[in-house]
Amino acid sequence: MHVAEVKALASQFGGTPLGEDEYVIFADEKTSIQARCRCHPTLAPRQARAMRVNHEYDRGSALAYLAAYDVHRARVFARCEAKTGIVPS
Repeated sequence: MHVAEVKALASQFGGTPLGEDEYVIFADEKTSIQARCRCHPTLAPRQARAMRVNHEYDRGSALAYLAAYDVHRARVFARCEAKTGIVPS
């Protein structure tokens, strides 16, 4: 995070320092990650032959990846979900 962004966030709270029981958490989500599975296994390299990777794949369902960073404890929380919980309009 850049200094300008930190200053902008601090100004929203009037520059008041955090209390002992208050924390800053940054969160992000990627709501449509396409799950893919390779159709054929990757072949290990051999003498005079490079590793072989087949680029053909089967599409799976879309996943949602959710992550948050607890700045106070330097800890990342993350999980993948099959559904986002967002109801289509």
